[in-house]
Amino acid sequence: MTADDPRQAGEPRTRDVTRACENAHIRVLWDATRCIHTAICLRRLPEVFDVGARPWIDLSGAEAEEIAATIRACPTGALATKAWRSPTSSRTNRRRPR
Repeated sequence: MTADDPRQAGEPRTRDVTRACENAHIRVLWDATRCIHTAICLRRLPEVFDVGARPWIDLSGAEAEEIAATIRACPTGALATKAWRSPTSSRTNRRRPR
C-alpha cells in the first residue's frame, strides 16, 4: 500500500537527520532534511518504498541494483546508497596465504 500524498511520510521520528537501512547487499541512507516528497521512489519501487509502513523502506522488496537505480533518480539526494557488506555476511573468494 502506498500513500496518495507523499507528504504523509511526515516528520522524522528519530533525532538523527539521516537514517540508514541495510541488508547484506546494500545500505540506503535517507536525509529527511533534503526530502521534498517528490514521490519518485514511491512510484518507481512501491515494493520497497511505502510511507504507510514502518519502517517505510523495506529492502527485501527488490534486488539491490533495482533499489540503487531508483535512489539515483532522487532529485534532491535525500536518498543515497552505498555498496555494503554486512558484518555477518560471509567472505568469498578469499585466498589463504601459503
